[in-house]
Formats: sequence, C-alpha cells, structure tokens
Amino acid sequence: EQKRLFRDEIVDLDGDHATYVKALRAFRESPHPEQFCSERALDSGTLRSAERSKPGLERWLSEMAKEDGVVLASCGEDGDSLRKALCAGFFARAARFGSDATFRTLRADREIGLHPLSVHAEFGTPPEYVVFCDFGLDADGA
Repeated sequence: EQKRLFRDEIVDLDGDHATYVKALRAFRESPHPEQFCSERALDSGTLRSAERSKPGLERWLSEMAKEDGVVLASCGEDGDSLRKALCAGFFARAARFGSDATFRTLRADREIGLHPLSVHAEFGTPPEYVVFCDFGLDADGA
C-alpha cells in the first residue's frame, strides 16, 4: 500500500530530482505531515531538514542572482523549467541510454547504472538521457 501511494501521488517519471520536489511540496502542503510520511514510507526527518535548509539556500541564491543581475524566480509547477535548470546545472554529468541497454556518459563514454531506488529503475522505462549529481563505485572500484 505504501509503495502504491508513493507511486501514484509522488513519483514523477521525469526523474528523481522532480520526484524530490514533488515529495517536498506534498509534505509541506499536508495537514498531517507525520501521517503523510508514514503512509508513503517517506522519512519525515529528511523532509523537515530540507524545509529548514530552504531559507538559507534561497538567501544564498538571491545574493548570487543579485551579483549577476539575474531575477530569481521559482519554476512553480513548470516541469520544463525544472528540467532545463537541472540539465544546465549537471550538463557535465549526462549519460545516454544505448542500444546495449546501458547508460554511457557523454564526456568519458563510461558505463554507469541507475541506482536501484531511482524512479527510472523502479517505476519507469529508461529515458534516452539522464543527468546525475552523484555516483558510487561498485565493489570492483569501477
């Protein structure tokens, strides 16, 4: 039941980052955040921590935007803007899904795999391209 609720209400097949945004928004809007989390197997402490981090991050971004003469604005519900921002920020960490059913980085042609808990690995079909912010080495150090 928890997985179904999570999939139906929270998962965004645009990827993990979009799912994180959706989960945080839903948590913030819930009249009963603890119950919301327990029903969807979400960690309320992590979501609370993200909420506490938001004002500092907004201040920091506002200062950077002001220095650069840029107007800072939320993308709101505009998924295209979020995807464009993620691609711009992580362009150096992009990978393409190949005919051999693996992802290969665009810069180094290195094979990478989706984390087993990624929404693409668990709920969707592999997208043609992914951007990633982190990676881990397997037991062989590869």
